[in-house]
Amino acid sequence: MKHSSQPIQVLNIKENNGQTFLMVGLDAPKEDIIKYQTNEGLFAIIKFFDSRRITSEQRKRIFATIKDIANYQGEPKELIRSDLTSSYCEASGQDYFSLSECSLETAREFTNYLIEYVLEHEIPLKELVMDRTEDISKYLFYCLKYEKCCICGKKAIVYKLNDESKIALCEEHHDIARVKGIEEFEKAWKVYGIRYLRQ
Repeated sequence: MKHSSQPIQVLNIKENNGQTFLMVGLDAPKEDIIKYQTNEGLFAIIKFFDSRRITSEQRKRIFATIKDIANYQGEPKELIRSDLTSSYCEASGQDYFSLSECSLETAREFTNYLIEYVLEHEIPLKELVMDRTEDISKYLFYCLKYEKCCICGKKAIVYKLNDESKIALCEEHHDIARVKGIEEFEKAWKVYGIRYLRQ
């Protein structure tokens, strides 16, 4: 099957009856495009690129976490930052990136990587681990995986909330949840049970 890759710009987006319609522009003459048309129509694969850049808040959280890891391990911050960035890139297949200009999504995924590293290696942070994440679902998953209380980070027990969801809580926070009621507890702490199958 013949194919051609062309950069496009989305010029307009509309929704109708549950479908999203894009008006796109590309730097190619019409005849170069319609030659791919068949009796079934003209088909294309669209890959969206994240042009949003890392925010100052993301950068602040990442550097604070790296600083805490470096202090705990007794290594220079720059060495830890470089080592963790390299190991994240190797594990994810991501190209090496700079924290001064990477995409918002790269910063988000790198933060997730750091959060998992902290929980796996039991590294204390200067604030609650949950305050360093922007992806609460991933954080709750890691808490279940490493059996860490999603509120305070202490050793946790995995509690089954129903057939579908579980949550990791230490005895103290489990007692609070039992007294308050799980719904009020989840609302107060902005946590919730998630679907989790032990790997």
